[in-house]
Amino acid sequence: MLYRLLSRLGAEKYLSSSYFSSWLILAIDTVVSVFSTFVAYLLIRGLFPHPVFTVWYGVWLLAGSCVLSVITFILFRTFRSVIRHTTLREVWKLGAAVLLKDVLMFVYVQLFPQSPLPPQTAIALGFMLDVLVTLFLLLALRLGMIIFYDLLKLNRTRHANCRQVLVYGTGDKSVSLVTRLQNSPHYRVIGFLTYGKRLKNHAIADRPVYYFEDESSIEYLRDRVDIDAILFATNDDAQSEQERLIKYCTEKSVKILITPPIDEVIDGKIMKQSIREIKIEDLLGRPEIKISMEEIVANFKDKTIFVTGAAGSIGSELCRQLATFGVKELILFDNGETPMHNLRLELEERYPA
Repeated sequence: MLYRLLSRLGAEKYLSSSYFSSWLILAIDTVVSVFSTFVAYLLIRGLFPHPVFTVWYGVWLLAGSCVLSVITFILFRTFRSVIRHTTLREVWKLGAAVLLKDVLMFVYVQLFPQSPLPPQTAIALGFMLDVLVTLFLLLALRLGMIIFYDLLKLNRTRHANCRQVLVYGTGDKSVSLVTRLQNSPHYRVIGFLTYGKRLKNHAIADRPVYYFEDESSIEYLRDRVDIDAILFATNDDAQSEQERLIKYCTEKSVKILITPPIDEVIDGKIMKQSIREIKIEDLLGRPEIKISMEEIVANFKDKTIFVTGAAGSIGSELCRQLATFGVKELILFDNGETPMHNLRLELEERYPA
């Protein structure tokens, strides 16, 4: 119900877009900053009654707050950061911008054309309140937007046809993969998977770490956490588990997926079609060998070919392939009379002379 309501209000656009408009963020931050100055002014006016606290003085103060807020926010580029990825660095930049704004405001109020000015204690306390209220509201606004985004994403994931996956490994590449999949509508990472005996509960990137020792562990995890697939971050990880985890998952009908290298990721996003099921080539530890069929056909065309063990599984398939190469004559040799007879009938029917 919440998801439908938010979708009608257009909140889905928030998820589908890369980020909010920078100028919209600047405008919102400026409004919050001016509102904080207004709140601080009302508090100081109540604590320190003074004849200078008139409507004109309030307008003068708010106008200065608006202009200086825009200047300092542009100077520190606080509106350029993607809010849902806010880090401590962005918080420091925001704090520095607010502090500089109030230092300039302190100078600005000294230029007020009327006198007497309010006590310096009242002015200093007012700007301290302005800094605290502004920082509190700006950080609360960003936190609220992050929570709102996470709720939207969670509701969309629940309503979307997405796979629940465990990422193999706990290394840097595995953690980075989880970050890249954070906004994916197709895959939901519910935890990490690593080999070993479970000693205590661990969590990485706010997701639990699960352990496995044998195929019964995989079966238990499949039933307990309802996983659709195991996702490998690198080919090396997949190769190291081909005789263990991959074998277990194949027996328990759990899909094995592999992600593309980082240089194939577009704008930090993994496309749905980029993640694929693991293939035998991924486990070979070498590039796939490309075979030129034209050269092979040229070697056998118009020649007499003698095939030993022709009735066996490999020999019979070899004969079927050779029959398409335009050979002059195909001689079959095997000690199995019945399978040889069956193969001869098949070749005569499919490839008549």
